[in-house]
Amino acid sequence: MSDSDLNITFGVLGVICFLTLGLWFRSRTRLVKSTAENSPIQGDPKDRIVMYDIKKMQMPPGDQSLRVTVFVSKLEAWLRFAHLPYRIERSATLKGAPKGQVPYITHGKTVVADTTFIIKYLTATYAKDLTHSDLQLPDPEQHALATACLAVIEEKLLYDLAYHRFVVESGWRQVQYMSGKFPWWVRPFTMRAMRVSIHNRIYLQGTARHSQHDVNVLVRTHLECLSTILGNKPFLLGQNPSEADASLFGILDQFVYGCMVSREMKEMIQHFPNLCQFTERIRDRFFPETLEDMPDTARQDSIGKVA
Repeated sequence: MSDSDLNITFGVLGVICFLTLGLWFRSRTRLVKSTAENSPIQGDPKDRIVMYDIKKMQMPPGDQSLRVTVFVSKLEAWLRFAHLPYRIERSATLKGAPKGQVPYITHGKTVVADTTFIIKYLTATYAKDLTHSDLQLPDPEQHALATACLAVIEEKLLYDLAYHRFVVESGWRQVQYMSGKFPWWVRPFTMRAMRVSIHNRIYLQGTARHSQHDVNVLVRTHLECLSTILGNKPFLLGQNPSEADASLFGILDQFVYGCMVSREMKEMIQHFPNLCQFTERIRDRFFPETLEDMPDTARQDSIGKVA
């Protein structure tokens, strides 16, 4: 090969490397902008509610949790508190999700995403009907307390759950059961990509920057806070459930009845009997059909230590 050929070859390689580096740098520095439209405020009460969830996955042996996704459990619990009829549709992709996540609903021709805005939309749409439901209709002071509870649950406890699923090894081993229905040749890559993506998100949020011991200190603090607010009441705000109760149930159901958390998390929740009983109370009252086929030993394993 002549010197001119070598120069051309190195020149082409240099351009390729430069372009590759440029694309990598652009991907790292590009601002991600939302393309979501404003959430609708109110709809027609005559329309039907359809809630969308991801396709059912293979779960670890003994897992009795209501849903894989805590926010799907939250919304379904709220719909039952509100006595609003609904249907669940499952999909293997998030193609129809306006914000790239579940749950979302269709209500007639209207699509609403994110449980906070879904509940606001349904509350405005069915305002008259909700006065005859089990829902707590909070006064301004109760609304402020519920908002504070939601912040602890969805900005703190949610990441505690994610940490004990995707960072702690004993939790991650349980999560890997979900890959059972994937083709064998994509399982390692799919699960690795999932773990890295969520682990990095937890790190950026801050929880995964701590040692496991320090994370567990924070978990106990968050659980103690919610346990103190609940006290001996049936629900966080009193005798009737609210959105905050639906959100708390969505996460605690994973701790009490689920298997996709670490052993440490399962043990920690047992130190808060009223939170365990709160979870069982909602299952018994609003999801009795989910307990009919549950073995008695499974229920005793979940709540026996706090009886």
